[in-house]
Amino acid sequence: MSHLLDQGFIHRQMLNPRQGECGTLPQKGNLLFSSNFEGGNLLSAKVTRDKAEYSIILRHDTNNPRFRLWFNFQVLNCLAGQQVIFHVVNFSKMRSLYRHGMTPIVRSERHPAWRRLPARNTLYYRSPQQTDTQYVLSFVFVFEHEDDVYEFAYSYPFTFTALQHELSYLEFLELPYLRRQELCRSLQQRRVDVLTISSPMTSCPLLNPGSLPAVSSDLSGRRRVVIITGRVHPGETPSSYVVQGLTNWLLSNDSGAEAARNAATWVIIPMLNPDGVFLGNYRSDSMGADLNRRWTTPHESVTPSLHHTLRLIQAYRLQSTFHVSLFIDIHAHTSSGQSFLLCNPPSPMLDVDRPRALERIARLPRLCQTHVPGFSLARSTFDQDAGKASCARRVVGAMVPDGISLAYTFEVSFFHCTTPGCATACGPNSVAHVPVTNGGMTTSGSGSGNSGNHNYGISGNNGNNNANSLSNGGLYPTSTGLSRTTASGALMRNGSGRGSSLRRDGSGSGIANGTLNAMIGYGGNNNNNNNSNSSSSSS
Repeated sequence: MSHLLDQGFIHRQMLNPRQGECGTLPQKGNLLFSSNFEGGNLLSAKVTRDKAEYSIILRHDTNNPRFRLWFNFQVLNCLAGQQVIFHVVNFSKMRSLYRHGMTPIVRSERHPAWRRLPARNTLYYRSPQQTDTQYVLSFVFVFEHEDDVYEFAYSYPFTFTALQHELSYLEFLELPYLRRQELCRSLQQRRVDVLTISSPMTSCPLLNPGSLPAVSSDLSGRRRVVIITGRVHPGETPSSYVVQGLTNWLLSNDSGAEAARNAATWVIIPMLNPDGVFLGNYRSDSMGADLNRRWTTPHESVTPSLHHTLRLIQAYRLQSTFHVSLFIDIHAHTSSGQSFLLCNPPSPMLDVDRPRALERIARLPRLCQTHVPGFSLARSTFDQDAGKASCARRVVGAMVPDGISLAYTFEVSFFHCTTPGCATACGPNSVAHVPVTNGGMTTSGSGSGNSGNHNYGISGNNGNNNANSLSNGGLYPTSTGLSRTTASGALMRNGSGRGSSLRRDGSGSGIANGTLNAMIGYGGNNNNNNNSNSSSSSS
C-alpha cells in the first residue's frame, strides 16, 4: 500500500464538514474517499458545511503536472438516500464529450456492472469560480445503500491486472495459432506482452528466430505481417477494449478470422504503457513522459517498450521471409463523437505514383466506413503535424522503404454517435449520442479485422455474426471446465457488454471483422459515405 500512497493515491480520506480536515471517527454521511487501488486517481476532496457538495481534485500524471483527466475513485460511509453533488474542478483539457451527452460511470459492490449516470444529472461547464481555461464536471448522485462501496470513473477501466488475467487464460487454452511472449519489462518491472497469431505459427525473428519454417502468404514468397499496438496513453481505456475485441475475433472460429490467420501473421502489443495504466495516469508513464512523443530515439533504459517494439518491427522488416504490410496504433479520443483514422501521406521525396499511393493508403479508412459503425471517413485525414513527428505512426511509417506508408493511428471515440445517418447529418454538436459500454468497445476490434481482410482480398465471412464468438463458446468452450467469467473474473466486467450501444456501433470488433481482412487482401465493399465534419487529435 505504501508505494501507492507515495504516488499520490489517497486511502479512506474522511472529510470533516466542520473543519474541512481529515478525521478519525467518521459518522455516517461523512463520505470517505479512496483511490488506493490499481488505476485509481483522486488527489483530494473538499466538502461544504451541509455535506451536500464535494469538490473533487484530480491527481496529475506521475511526474507530469500537465495532464489531469482520468479519474477513478471509491466513495463509502454514505447514508441511504443521501444526495450529493460532485464537482470535478481541475481538468487539464477543455474539449470533452461530456459536453455532448457523455456521463461518468458508476458501480458498487452490490451492483458490480458499470452503468452510466443519467445525462440529466450531469453538467459540464465553464465555472466563473475557476480559471478561464478550466471546465467543471458536476454530477448528482443518490446513494442507495449505506453499507455499500461505490466506485466512479471517467470511462470503463481496463487495468494491467485485467490484461494479465485475459492473456493468462488465452495461454491456458493452448491454441496452436497463438503465442504469448514477453517483449520486455517496463521501468517498474511489469510485463510488456506481445501476441503472435498465425496459422500456421511462424517464428518471431526477434524473440525466437528460425524456430519454425517460413510460411509464404503472397506471390513474392514472403509472409505478410500486421502489427497492432495499444494503450500507449493509459487513460485511453477504449484502446484496450478495441485490442481485446480484435484479439478475440482473430482467435475465434469465424471464417473471416480463420482466413486472416492463414493470410498473415498478426503481431499485437496490447499495452505499451503498463506503468501508467497501473498508476492511474492519463497520458504519461511513471517518469512523466508522453510515450507517443518518444518514438524517434527510444532508449532501452528509459522507454523500454518503445525501444523493443521498434526492434521487433525492424526484425520483421529485415527478415526476407516477412513483409510488414500494415501498422495500426490504437488510441481513444475524448472529444470526437465518431472514430477515425490518421494516415501518413506518401513521401514526396520518393518516385511513386502519388494518386495510386494515396488511393492505396485511403483504402483502410473507406473499408472502416463500411465495416465499423460509428466510424467517420470525413474525420479521417492525412496528417503531417510537425508536433506528431515522433509518434508511432510517423516513425514506423518512415521505416517503409517505398514511401507508401500503411501506418495509421486509429482513434476510437469514448462515446459514439451510432444513430443511422448521424455521421452525415448530425454534426459534432449532435445529441444523437448513445451510452457506450466496454462490451461494445470490444466489438469495434473485431469489425476492423474483417476490414483488413477485404484490403488484402482474403475470403471469409464479411459480417459480424460471429464477431463475439469468444464469449459465445467459440474460444471458451464449456468442455474446458473453465468459463470466461471464472477465468477473468470481475476485472473483465463480462456482464455489461451484451446489447450495449458500443457493441452496436462496432468500434471494437468492427475494425477487426471487416476492415483489416479487407486491408490484407480480401475483396470488399469500398462504400464511401462522406461525412461533413473534421476532427483533430492529440494522439
